[in-house]
This record gives sequence, structure tokens and C-alpha cells, in this order.
Amino acid sequence: MDKRKLIEKIRDDYSYKGDNERIWQGYAESIKILAEDLYAKDTHFIFELIQNAEDNDYEQDVRPALRFTLKDIKLEGKQQTALIVENNERGFQEEHVNAICSVGRSTKNKTQGYIGEKGIGFKSVFKITNSPH
Repeated sequence: MDKRKLIEKIRDDYSYKGDNERIWQGYAESIKILAEDLYAKDTHFIFELIQNAEDNDYEQDVRPALRFTLKDIKLEGKQQTALIVENNERGFQEEHVNAICSVGRSTKNKTQGYIGEKGIGFKSVFKITNSPH
């Protein structure tokens, strides 16, 4: 599916429709409480990003790499420090986008000793930013 159409479909699927706004608000509050309880530390997102990099798909002859860089950038007209996280994976596939836009739909393998089984891990970055890119 075209990337733009996929995002539009997900947005439509999750939009408020008719009188079920109360249900959606209840779900949103439940997810917020769950995420706050699970990720009480602001730094937990780093563990999630490292785990995500380990779970990613890589081209056959590529040695996986992950890099964290602090960089001063101009954002919304102001100089700010940004954390840039780079990974040489193949990139997001449709199932990854659907999982990130959902709760409980992780694409990770459930292996003992690994984090990431609840399907809300990437959302931990919202502890430190409103607009991850």
C-alpha cells in the first residue's frame, strides 16, 4: 500500500466516529496510565530504541549499526539540541507502521529476557518529545 494512503487509512480507522467518542477517550486514558506506569523513568526510551534496533531487519551482508548523536539544530525558529538516532536497517514496512500506530500489536518476537512484548515501547519516546521524526 502507498505510504501516504496507509497513514490516511490508520488515521481514519482511529478517528472519532459518531457517538463512540467516550469509548475512545477511555481507551486513550487507559493507554496513558499504562505507559506512565511502565515508563516512569524518562530514560527508558533509550532501552526501547536499542531493543528496536536489535529486532530490526537488515540486508543480508550488512553489519547492524546504531548511533546516538546530540546535535544542535534549528527547529521552529529556535536553536535546540536534538538527539539523532540512526540505524542501518531496511526501513519500516507496513506491519511496522501499523504496530506503532496501535497498542499491543508488536512485531517483535517474544523471547525471554527481551523488552517489547506489550506493543507500546516506541511510544516511550513521547516522554521526551511531542514530535519524533
